[in-house]
Amino acid sequence: GDTRVMDFVTEVQDGDSEICMMGLSNGPRVTMKKSTFDKNHCAICVHASGGIALETAEHPGAVAIGVSSMTDSGCGGFSADAVERFCARWGVNLQDACSPEGIYFWFSFCTGDETRVEKAFQILHTVIAYPCFEEKALSRAKRDVRIAHAERLRSLERSAQHHCYAEICTPSDPRMVDLTPEQVESLDQATVTRAVMRQLCPSNLEVIIVGDFDHDSIKRNVLLYIGTIPRITPPGGPSAAVAALREGRFKLSLTQENRRVTTSVLEDSSRASIVWTFPTFNRWGVCSALRLWEPPGADDWKSAGRERNGAMFWSRCLCVASEMANVRLVNHVRERMGLVYGINLVWLPFEVYDCGLMQLEYSPDPEGLDVAQQEVRNVFTGILSEGFTQEELSRAVGPLVAGVRESVETNGFWQEILCHLQTSLTPKSTHCLHDVPSGYLSLSLSDINHVVRRAWPLWDEARIECVGVTNNKHQLQQCPAA
Repeated sequence: GDTRVMDFVTEVQDGDSEICMMGLSNGPRVTMKKSTFDKNHCAICVHASGGIALETAEHPGAVAIGVSSMTDSGCGGFSADAVERFCARWGVNLQDACSPEGIYFWFSFCTGDETRVEKAFQILHTVIAYPCFEEKALSRAKRDVRIAHAERLRSLERSAQHHCYAEICTPSDPRMVDLTPEQVESLDQATVTRAVMRQLCPSNLEVIIVGDFDHDSIKRNVLLYIGTIPRITPPGGPSAAVAALREGRFKLSLTQENRRVTTSVLEDSSRASIVWTFPTFNRWGVCSALRLWEPPGADDWKSAGRERNGAMFWSRCLCVASEMANVRLVNHVRERMGLVYGINLVWLPFEVYDCGLMQLEYSPDPEGLDVAQQEVRNVFTGILSEGFTQEELSRAVGPLVAGVRESVETNGFWQEILCHLQTSLTPKSTHCLHDVPSGYLSLSLSDINHVVRRAWPLWDEARIECVGVTNNKHQLQQCPAA
């Protein structure tokens, strides 16, 4: 490997949160938080900003397929089986993922033995600096897409979700849609390698280290194995993700229309599944789809909750609001009216894309489909016109904060929340991370209703609704949205 001696060019210690932030001279930013949640255990997340967002319309799936084939090809000239045996021998658990906004590699290991610590950093260095992309692994990744595509065609819920997301963006932007065999068939080894390696350059890497470790030992290994990942871009040049942000690559090409589409799946039973999606704020209060949208901070809303939560104000308000909306939907549409078997509202809080998405999925009885749709719309109309009540807030905050208090005692929580802390892609700061549960408790009913009124006005005018059925008797023809 590379034996050049690198150095830390920056090092900042945040005393309140016990977070240490460092920058290496070859590009990566390293964030460390010592914890004792899991004794003698450490977890490292290597995050490359971009992910599927940096795929192009000419080569959809290049990054996702590339990451899948990369991890199935081994690294450093060693086969995938040899890498797996090495990890098993030294107790290193290696996982990977490609998300809409990033590529992730996770390494977890025991810290009681210094040799195991060093072996974990050795495999990290080899995976990132010397990846392999084999033709056979690429073929297997394409086969997995064919299998997933066939399974989706047989699943009512997945088919409805696919058709919904196929309409939320224009045909020129396929990044929100499941891959098809036809899209990935033309991908070759050179294309996927180029797509992945563009993001794995050191200047585009964040390394998050959380666990029960010796600070000096970890710093020594960081320098030796992360500080020697060969630089790809010139010193001082923008990372791949920052350059893509300037080029507008993190902007979704939304249709911004109210559309209703249908799909059907052959089943013996008669069922229905309805999926909504509409644009809303991302994690930082950004939604360029809103005609009257103002940048976060441009409005004159002031409150103790906003001051306490800083840049995470919008995110935490929408987390609470989504929970309250779910409770209202369940209580009214399922429990009181008995119109659906299940109903669930989730927020997709992208961090770099120029908006977030709300997704509602519910399963009505086909015989009462029209009534269920109307009652769901009535709930949203009531939320936007009248807001939530103090009673709803009190009932929602308790369980949510209890869940947060449990989560903050895990390494996984801190690995996730520390991502993007040292990039210019987001406004995240350590101020947002101090005593997270109290941040939620500081939010008032006025805060929640203010954010909902600003974040959800497109629920009707830009909503995509897909109605999926399994019985030809209830199959609907494509028609204007009700």
